[in-house]
Amino acid sequence: LNVKSIPATDDSVPHNNVLQVVVKSRLKLFYRPAGLEGQPETAYHHLSIARSGNRLTVSNPTPYYVTLFTLKADGQEIKEADMVPPKGSVSFTLPSATASTVTWQAIIDYGGVSQTESRKL
Repeated sequence: LNVKSIPATDDSVPHNNVLQVVVKSRLKLFYRPAGLEGQPETAYHHLSIARSGNRLTVSNPTPYYVTLFTLKADGQEIKEADMVPPKGSVSFTLPSATASTVTWQAIIDYGGVSQTESRKL
């Protein structure tokens, strides 16, 4: 959901030294039907990581979207990392073909950042 708030202007008032601020908010809204297994707060723990050549595949076996805050291979950030869909996977180019450890943090439901998870490749 994208919301842009633009303040109204009054043309009858002189515009001397006026500062107007435009606010744009982007919110992710998810509908979660009753009865989904597991907890959304712990979904990031269940991500699995696999390497194929210079590609890293992140798989999500849970019924919840996982929004990645950081994804790093041997400390080098993978900038295009974003969301991993439920019961799905996404692939990224590894910054180093010899990477041996992947770490990540997720954005939890209330906007905070999770603890760091780590897996060996």
